[in-house]
Amino acid sequence: MKITRATEIKVGILLFISFLVLIFIILFGNTLNLAGSKTEVNFLFPNSGGLKISDPIFVNGVKRGNIAKIENYHDSVLIKGFIEGISDIYTDAKPQIMILEITGGKKIEVYPGTSHRPINANQIIKGETPPDLAELIAIFGNASQGITETIIKLETTLDGLNELFGDTLFLTNMKNIATNANTAVADLSEVMHENKSSLSFALKDLKTITTDLKSIISDNKEQLNSIIQNVSLLSEDVKPLVIKADSLISNLQKMTDEMNKVIYQVENGDGFISKLIYDKNFTDKVNGSLSSLDSLVNLIRKNGVNVNVRLGTRP
Repeated sequence: MKITRATEIKVGILLFISFLVLIFIILFGNTLNLAGSKTEVNFLFPNSGGLKISDPIFVNGVKRGNIAKIENYHDSVLIKGFIEGISDIYTDAKPQIMILEITGGKKIEVYPGTSHRPINANQIIKGETPPDLAELIAIFGNASQGITETIIKLETTLDGLNELFGDTLFLTNMKNIATNANTAVADLSEVMHENKSSLSFALKDLKTITTDLKSIISDNKEQLNSIIQNVSLLSEDVKPLVIKADSLISNLQKMTDEMNKVIYQVENGDGFISKLIYDKNFTDKVNGSLSSLDSLVNLIRKNGVNVNVRLGTRP
């Protein structure tokens, strides 16, 4: 069979178109919604968490779609994907970025929620990015120094406890304390047992006294109220006396201050009283003068006084 040039051209054009379709599928196939039942859903995460385009989207562990686009959105990351049906995904759904396999890969796991109010196609579902294995290892590495210090302190504490419990004297003292405590408890129990009846009578008497006291108070309630009122009136009458007593005390305090000033002036001044009390020489002179005056008075009493008076001329 002879192949014409027109047939070759048709085959070449067909191959070229097929190649273009293949390139288009490779470049844009992940973003195409080939299934009519798939719905675009928008997720908002604090960060991408290592997700890539075409990573799977699971709903309650069942794969329902793939990620089509990842872009920055303000201070978060907006992830667009296509899911087969959203009627069972509710407004309180909680999406999380999780590890797909232990060897690697990420996925979005959607927990549908329980509100029974389906989401809208344009609604943005806020999700969480829990720390993955790498982040946990990094956190553990940052905390390793603190853990090491804690272990060292724990070892020091255990060494101290071992040394403490290895001390024979300490153990002996602890045993003695325990023995004494047991003895004290036994003695107390014996005393309680021996005086059980006495304690019962005492409690009964106390109960009787309490009952009688309540009865007395109840029977004499009016009299007690009257006494309380009289005491209140008496306190009102006593208030003026208290005020006067305060005034008297204040005056006595002022008088005491004045007396202290006078005493200070007498002790430290140059007046007659100060010299008379504290100046020995001055006191001796005063005593001598008084003695002379006393002698003169006695002489006058004994012999009298002769007075010569001249009038008009001088002698």
